[in-house]
Amino acid sequence: MTLKRYLNLLQILFFTYLLPSLVTNHGKRIIKSPKLYLCDNVVLGQLLEVDENI
Repeated sequence: MTLKRYLNLLQILFFTYLLPSLVTNHGKRIIKSPKLYLCDNVVLGQLLEVDENI
């Protein structure tokens, strides 16, 4: 429940975006679940530990 609230807060603040699934095959659960897209490049770089001096 807490994770769901955090993800909702990140969507409200425009840090994340849920990409809807484009597949209509109901037999494949992984494909039909929405994907989480991280919109903020600075946060994404920190999570991936990217060096900005490249």
